[in-house]
Order: sequence, then C-alpha cells, then structure tokens
Amino acid sequence: MLQAFFEDTEKKGTANIKPHLAIEEEPGYIEEIIISSYIAQESCPKHMVLSVNSSMTVWELIDFIAKKYKRSPLKLMLRRDAKRPAITPYDYCKSLKQLGFESHEEINVLRQPKATNKVPLVNPQTNTLVPEAEAIFGGWFDSYSVESEAGDPEPRYMTRESCIDFLCAAVSE
Repeated sequence: MLQAFFEDTEKKGTANIKPHLAIEEEPGYIEEIIISSYIAQESCPKHMVLSVNSSMTVWELIDFIAKKYKRSPLKLMLRRDAKRPAITPYDYCKSLKQLGFESHEEINVLRQPKATNKVPLVNPQTNTLVPEAEAIFGGWFDSYSVESEAGDPEPRYMTRESCIDFLCAAVSE
C-alpha cells in the first residue's frame, strides 16, 4: 500500500529525492540510450544518444530530456519498444534499472496527449446530431465539398478527392 501511495504521489516528479531502491542499488551505467523525438521542433535534434546512471529515476530522465528540448517535463511522455513494458506515470519514481532499461535501448519522446472533455454528438431522445456537432460537420462539408453540375438534385457533394483533402487536413491539424 505504501508503494502505491508513493507511485501515485510521484507521478509529477520526485522533487530530486531518490527512492530507497535507487539508493540501495549498486551504481551502474546504461550506455547509449537512443532518444528519438517526435515533438516536431526544428531547433532541437531529432535523435540524441545518452549514457546515464542506472539508478536515475524515470522522472529524472524525462526532466533531463525536457531540458534538452526546452519543454516542460509534464508535457512529455516516453514510449519504449513494443516488446518492453510501457512507461506509465506510476513508473516515474522507479529507477531505470528497476524497469529493466538496457544499453542501446531506443526510447521515443512524444507530446503528452491533451485531456479532452467527452461531449455527446447525438441527442439520445431524437437520434439526431446535437446543434454544435451539426454546425461543425456542416462547416467541414461546406469547406471540402464541391458544387454539383446543373440538374443534380444535391447542390453540393463530396468527391473521392475532396474526402482525401478533408482527411489530410484533419490529420495534419
């Protein structure tokens, strides 16, 4: 229970206090951790190679990387190779050795996803779009649809190309 308490309270950093297990560990070194950035910032390198102490906590690693990329550590997340356990905020107080980090491991740096509020798109009583969703979808349709030729019953419609334009715009935003 105490471990769960510390994991929960240290999700946003450890205030530079080492956890007991990190202090008790024999000093070791993890050479050449390969950091790949997906933050899309031109002034910062896309790849870095770090050699770090194995008793470094995950939070200390995130903080170190954040300083290199001139970002807040709260806005970054680390992702390991799919074959390795995922890094969660509950792991921030653990040492790299505890999580089995190894030399030459590749880590991806990503933006922390923004929290969004869930809102209904459909009115459950009428099974129709809520007015806000209808306005947004209508605006998209107006922006990406093309005008019909004379005699068509529908004044505007989406072509394969306009659908592709819409999807490309949606993905890049």
